[in-house]
Amino acid sequence: MLLLGRVRFDLETRRLYDRDGDIFLRPQSLEVLLSLARHRGEVVEKEALIGEAWGHLHVTDDSLTQCISDIRKSIRDKRRHIIRTVPRRGYMLNATELTEDADRPPPRRPALLAVASVALLASFGLGGLKLADTLSHARPADAPPSLAVMPFRNPGADPREAYFVEGITEDLILDLSRLRNLEVTSRNTAFAYSKRNLSDRELAAALGVRYLMQGSVRRQDDILRVNVEMVDTVENRYVWAEQFEEAAGDIFSVQDRVKARIVSALSVHLSEDEADRLPTATPQHLEAYDLFLRARKARHQGTQRALRLTYWSLERALELEPDFAAAMIALAETNAFDFSGGNHPLEWERPPMLTRVAAERLASRARELAPRQAGPDIALARLRLGELRWETALDHARAAVRLEPQLSDAHVMLARTLSAAGFHSEALEEIRLADALDPVGSPEHHTVRGMALFGLRRMEEALESLADANAAAEISLDWRATSLAVALSGLLGRSPEAFDRGTQVFPSLSARMPVPLFAHAADQALLSDGLTRAGIVPHSGAQLVRGAALPGNEVRELILGTRSTGFCYATEYLPKMRVSSEGSVLWSLRDDINIVGTATVRGGRLCIAFENLPQLREGCFEIRHNAPSAPDKRAFPYVMQGAMTCFFDPSPD
Repeated sequence: MLLLGRVRFDLETRRLYDRDGDIFLRPQSLEVLLSLARHRGEVVEKEALIGEAWGHLHVTDDSLTQCISDIRKSIRDKRRHIIRTVPRRGYMLNATELTEDADRPPPRRPALLAVASVALLASFGLGGLKLADTLSHARPADAPPSLAVMPFRNPGADPREAYFVEGITEDLILDLSRLRNLEVTSRNTAFAYSKRNLSDRELAAALGVRYLMQGSVRRQDDILRVNVEMVDTVENRYVWAEQFEEAAGDIFSVQDRVKARIVSALSVHLSEDEADRLPTATPQHLEAYDLFLRARKARHQGTQRALRLTYWSLERALELEPDFAAAMIALAETNAFDFSGGNHPLEWERPPMLTRVAAERLASRARELAPRQAGPDIALARLRLGELRWETALDHARAAVRLEPQLSDAHVMLARTLSAAGFHSEALEEIRLADALDPVGSPEHHTVRGMALFGLRRMEEALESLADANAAAEISLDWRATSLAVALSGLLGRSPEAFDRGTQVFPSLSARMPVPLFAHAADQALLSDGLTRAGIVPHSGAQLVRGAALPGNEVRELILGTRSTGFCYATEYLPKMRVSSEGSVLWSLRDDINIVGTATVRGGRLCIAFENLPQLREGCFEIRHNAPSAPDKRAFPYVMQGAMTCFFDPSPD
């Protein structure tokens, strides 16, 4: 008899159970668990596990990964302490052996709540959850309480207040999800299921929770009215209900009191650290918080106008409240997303050199202000992906998961970095952990699953995942996801037009194709092949063969006293740069972006000290020859490579 956390496994009878009764496992998953149990404390190679479970049948590593994921869900091993993954080798089971008299097994009985959940899902068309997922609803008596915070209502129906009401709900979900002894449904899943016409019991069964919290928020004439109620859907009774009427500036006090009531009503045990963190980190300026909520709403919309509103709102919030950690994390993530190519309009909202430096500075400061939150490391992981620093990106993504293992966004970012670095099976396993935390998922969630499936050459499934991402996106996919969707369409001989959605993103793919999604040449070559088959051909100026960097004396002779035209890589900027013989620089990226500075040559690199960029005091660039494969208007003879990469053609001033 083995003890797996709170679950027991009898090797002789092949029975897995807890205090609530038997736990179901598929036959192959049970065979994998048996093999691990027989060799507990040892690393069992993947090939050995596949042989035990499938015999002579040929299956991929992904089938084994699915079994491991099923077992972890069944024994509630979210942090992977019981079943450890040993990269590139296999798995190891950590279990305690019990004597025969140590614990008497309970009588065999069906998991009634799980059966009811399956029936409800079938009756109401909620087929998105699998049978194995619904069985997790049969919760043991000593399991943590489970809660879904549903989107609060906006009783005034004022669309101008929608961002504020949604923001209050999101903050409560995020803060409560950080408590280890409380299981909270994710924001994406709660918001998606709130649109379905279900009773409280049906909704709780579909979400796999016992308690539902609902309410309303109305802000009028500087008065805030909040109504909150929490329902026990098993006993069909109100656990707690309360009305708050306060000055609008007391919103943070109301949030803290609501969280305290929930913790008390559900008898949630808080560690000393959690008790310290539970109160809201209150900004001194209510306007800063309001701007932060506006920005968070805008970020979901994906339009150029919304992106500008996001930048403006967050920067204004930080002007009012320089150490507002939540706004700082959001702005770091926005800059990192913009720099790494997450936004797909024909022009970046801001020059990549600015977003790169801003993301680094903001995320580093946010780590100091919020050292126990995953957000700063998520932003840094995304930034490192944009810089093609795969290993460093993995370090930050793993740190994010360690800090907040209950945060699905952290697992999605780790999955993205794993797939980009070539560890596609591990990425798919990480996405399954994110699935358990957030069954509905975000567009990025589905996109990353598609990346991993593409890397495993499961093309049909990958295209289905990208279609799911496209359906979940409010406007359209970001350009990286679009490029993957178009490539898959090309490889499978399908039309990619369904992924365009009238956003004119396809023309920009030609300029951006050289940016790699994957570290491995084989993955990137297949992506490029798919794009070419779909009719997306990279401009020849991007297909460059870079020579050695020019020495300092040649850089000085080439740059000083010249004016240049060019094309900046991965943007549609057609910049012009004028450098006087004394080194004065006027660099026009666009009509509305003019950079002034002074150029010097140090260590063989062109360094520009910027006078009007508070985010970036200096940028240094290597100058190289460019040998494009075919001449065209963008086949410039030189490449300037640093915080951004530009092709240019200098001529005497």
